[in-house]
Amino acid sequence: MRTAPVLLRDAVALGLADPAEVLAGRTVLVPQWRSNRVHRLEGAGSVLAYVKQPGPASVLDGDDTVAVERAAWEALRGRVLLPRVLGGPDAVGGAGQGETSVVVRGDADGSTGGAVTASRGDAVTGTPGAAAGAGVRGEPVADDAPPGWTGTVVRGDAVARGVPDGEVGAVVRGDSAAHQVPGGDAVWTAPLPGVQLDRLLGDPVRLSVASTALGRELARLHAVPAAPGTGPARLPWPLHPERPLPSMAGAPEGSPAADVLAAVREPALAAALAGAARAWRRGVWVHGDLTAANVLHDGDRVGLLDWEAGGAGDPDWDVVCAAAVLHELGGAPSVQRFLASYAEAGGPGRVAAPLACVHSVVTAWQLAVQVEHLAPSGRGGEPSGRADEGSRDGLDQDVATRLGRARRLAGLSGVRP
Repeated sequence: MRTAPVLLRDAVALGLADPAEVLAGRTVLVPQWRSNRVHRLEGAGSVLAYVKQPGPASVLDGDDTVAVERAAWEALRGRVLLPRVLGGPDAVGGAGQGETSVVVRGDADGSTGGAVTASRGDAVTGTPGAAAGAGVRGEPVADDAPPGWTGTVVRGDAVARGVPDGEVGAVVRGDSAAHQVPGGDAVWTAPLPGVQLDRLLGDPVRLSVASTALGRELARLHAVPAAPGTGPARLPWPLHPERPLPSMAGAPEGSPAADVLAAVREPALAAALAGAARAWRRGVWVHGDLTAANVLHDGDRVGLLDWEAGGAGDPDWDVVCAAAVLHELGGAPSVQRFLASYAEAGGPGRVAAPLACVHSVVTAWQLAVQVEHLAPSGRGGEPSGRADEGSRDGLDQDVATRLGRARRLAGLSGVRP
């Protein structure tokens, strides 16, 4: 995990911050409340960038949030509105000062006293001392560079180029340029304009516009086929309840979290979840984690944030998640506008009862986790970002309500134990 001083150094290296402003304390990092570790880079009264690192749950569960965020940017830029990844889509990592390691596309790693390069994860070769080794798509090609220079690889060509000693080389999709980049365990993104969807609670006019815009944006996303090699979207955990995530271990007996884990073993609910798992498809790009906090509304467009659950998945899941968020914020009219806009734009998804059941279980778990982190007199809010609604007892009741809804939807799924 990179500390704040290291992240500020990276911001300077990427040209996002002025060193003098950092030293004067006028450019700072502000932590954001997210499931992963997110900081906002602020300077001169404005947001300059965001940086994300894997949070504890992601680390425990083995989620490579940084790689998925970069993959989404590379596959979807120009097609949907999402945060621009800074530093170049292929500039995913670099060696420390004095090292001569180059990694392209995040697939390979190496760091020695010699010159090591890797392209697309297929080849790694190195030579000691000042010689520059180049590995190109599985073909070990070595080429000498001037003393004190290190080698880089250019997109599958047997070409070795160099950067001054002590700098970090990187390759950008066939360009002969080399530049410095921070380590590959964090991803920097440019800010998107707009306000979070949950800020539109109580503003039916703007919420109506946002609902329509979200339908169009999701249809654009779901029109992007999952190309060969696209990673799978993160599967909602209730679709494999027999294999709970490592971060879900240790729920105290009698707690709301334990109640959720017990509920998914009930015959009717378990049958509905198993049916949803069998019907899951992976034909198109999906976001995978649509919440009110992950949607930014700006005029007649919406931008989608936090792509760490994205990839090849079932468009029905995105539609179900979006419909649930909009129902909480604006009721049935908002959902109807969203669905009409989505269908008009050619979206292939639908509100499927089995996946709506899955969503209720997921949100019940999210609320249960909030309960566990509250003191008895504490206060909490919905994951959707609604205004604070009360005490721990209120959240307990919300968990029970979500589980009750999941049980009702299981009965509507048509799947029998």
